[in-house]
Amino acid sequence: MMRRLYLLLTAAVLLSAGCLSEPAETATLALPPGASSTTDDGASSTTAADSDTATETTTTDHPCVVDEDCDDVEICHEGACTFPCGAPYDPGLAAAPLGARTSQAIIEVDTPRVVFIVDKSGTMGSEPFDDDGDPQTAATTRWAGLHAALSGFLEANAALHAGLVLAPSLEAVPEYNAGACLIEPVPYVKAQRYGAYAILDALPPADATSPAIAGATPTRAAIEAAHAHLAEVDPSHARVIVLLTDGAANCAAEAVEPTELFEVYDEAVVDAVADASAAGIPTHVIALDVADAPTPAELDGLPDGVNLYAALSELAVAGGTELANAGDGPALAAALAELAPIIIPCAAAVPAGLLDLDLVVSVGASTYDEIAPEDCATADGWSRAGDVDEDEGTETMLLCGQACADLRSSGEISFYPALPWPC
Repeated sequence: MMRRLYLLLTAAVLLSAGCLSEPAETATLALPPGASSTTDDGASSTTAADSDTATETTTTDHPCVVDEDCDDVEICHEGACTFPCGAPYDPGLAAAPLGARTSQAIIEVDTPRVVFIVDKSGTMGSEPFDDDGDPQTAATTRWAGLHAALSGFLEANAALHAGLVLAPSLEAVPEYNAGACLIEPVPYVKAQRYGAYAILDALPPADATSPAIAGATPTRAAIEAAHAHLAEVDPSHARVIVLLTDGAANCAAEAVEPTELFEVYDEAVVDAVADASAAGIPTHVIALDVADAPTPAELDGLPDGVNLYAALSELAVAGGTELANAGDGPALAAALAELAPIIIPCAAAVPAGLLDLDLVVSVGASTYDEIAPEDCATADGWSRAGDVDEDEGTETMLLCGQACADLRSSGEISFYPALPWPC
């Protein structure tokens, strides 16, 4: 039986942390001429060219010498432009050709919705931070270290549906009043496909200091804003909050005096994180070099007598995760990298039988061969998990090595019929 893929397949494959959701209802796979399929009522049907009458090609009226003389989805065969293997030409389904010879099938990976809460309080712009892990080089600021690590992560995982909350907002002021606690009620960047680039545009530059990086630490309001936004997202998508911070929450909504606003820890932030977790939205907490010791009792705009490590660990536990405390830039980059397999697993649910076709598989700008499942940890390519979901009509495709990295960046897997033509 001829096993080629002629028509465009566009499927939304929803990946979540630990599970795969069903493909979009509109996803269809065009069968080769003569192949049989089963309708919803159980009746068997065949494609337009039946197995005993199908022809290798369908000739058009255009003479040719080479493929380039023909329309995109046609090939030059025996001096005439033809549709390969008798596949009917439908401009609405035919994809951009590969070398003017093939149709393309695309599976678009629908990643979890992730909101990054980024602390831009005054200490982020004033406190030193070892951004490169080298004690021989000069330290930068915590903001510069965060900017570098987060930028690298977002560029490598650009396929994320990512959003951004800045805590406090860009309008916050470096003053001992409520203006230091401002939070936008909606994210600066709503969780969206390829939102990484919008986040990078929204962040103050790496070398920013006060007044761009200024204010207090209104973590509770930031969590509530992120939660409210993600609550509007279809819960069939995985939803995640990532908090990047260097301090304890203050700016309690109940505070009356400035000293209550800044010098007292906002314990209700734990409840806000727990509420999000109860709604199926975990919070991953990444700290920037916080101390495992109580803060001093000073009129400095920071909560007094708070063990930052313990407080942020409690937040992480309330969010269903564990605290990552990054002492330098490489550790911060590593903490972010550990999130990648959680929020973008290198697996995709594809239509059952698709991987049995004679295909060229492309992820990003590179093509990859099938490899044995036991080689997935050490080689580049794709493999099969060996499972078939009979109810959903899908099987799991694994992306390995560089193919996994390309998936996290591009968010798409493309399939082309293998050359040469005609069939």
